[in-house]
Amino acid sequence: MDSVTQFVLGAAIGEATLKPSSLNSTPDKPRFGLGAFLLGGLFGTLPDLDVLARPFLNGPEALGFHRGLSHSLFFCSLITLPLALLLKRVYPKLGLSLKRWSVFVWLALNTHWMIDSLTTYGTQVFLPFSDFPVNVGSVFIIDPLYTVPLLVGTLVSLFRNRDGRPIRPSGVLFALGISTFYLLLTLGSKYAVLQRFKTSLARESIAYDQLITVPTPFNSVLWYGYADDGTDVWVADSSLLDSSQRRITWQRIPKNSGLFPQFGEGPAGRRLLWFSRGFYRLTTVDGKPAFIDLRFGRLKTWLKPVDPEGTDYVFLFALKPEKPRGPYNDFGRARPQSRDGEVPWRLILHRVFGGVPAAGPRK
Repeated sequence: MDSVTQFVLGAAIGEATLKPSSLNSTPDKPRFGLGAFLLGGLFGTLPDLDVLARPFLNGPEALGFHRGLSHSLFFCSLITLPLALLLKRVYPKLGLSLKRWSVFVWLALNTHWMIDSLTTYGTQVFLPFSDFPVNVGSVFIIDPLYTVPLLVGTLVSLFRNRDGRPIRPSGVLFALGISTFYLLLTLGSKYAVLQRFKTSLARESIAYDQLITVPTPFNSVLWYGYADDGTDVWVADSSLLDSSQRRITWQRIPKNSGLFPQFGEGPAGRRLLWFSRGFYRLTTVDGKPAFIDLRFGRLKTWLKPVDPEGTDYVFLFALKPEKPRGPYNDFGRARPQSRDGEVPWRLILHRVFGGVPAAGPRK
């Protein structure tokens, strides 16, 4: 998830765990005010400090390092006790037990990778035992419907639990409950639309090896479906508010797997194939080799038939060395460009509410 959401979630954890109601009986004892909010936010974003290593790593190394060990259950649990001991020593006057400090640290660190794993990117939760990237794909990386209620509840808690007032964690606990319930709803939404895509693929007689669904920007109502048949990737969209009569239209995107011989033999090719889970396209941009991870979509969106060629893909990687044959040792992210220069937000909103764009033939 985005850094703002991770900070807010961590702040909510801080408000809920570092302001125990048992302190009400000793109002003269020092207690956290704004500190619980800020400390929670800090620990909630701590795993993302792995980005500081980016200048020292090449493309394949950086792609594997981000959301790696610092986002794993093992590592976050391993450092919980040392960090809890440190906090207890730094804040002795608060009188918080080592157990309470440990609960705070464990929740702040582990809820980070938990919601990260619900996005599409991929989080290596099981390192160092497995580098399998967990990507449930039920939440877009920025989702106001999750973040805003959590922020409001945390701010209410921060205001109500000021020094001199009885500690009432109900506001932040309610916000945590509502936001968690929303995440469960997104899983239900994902399952419902997945069944629609399966039915549609069967109706269109499209055989596939794997099928995933990905939410569109800032919502969990409108989804993309990606079906990989080994040679091509079929892409379609469906909104939970679509009419039951609407027929899903699939676009065929050639993977061009054989475009660059020996592509997967170098470190760059191996890492990109691992990252994309098979949903990719090989192409050339200005005559230079490039790799596209299709799961993250296009600036022009998939909501109407779009020529597979183009540079408006969100995750576009320029391969190095720049030659028409592998293996490739490195890559760099290329900035996506849309020919019209704008994301069609009106079309996205139109489709969220079940509107039908101008249809085109299946390619």
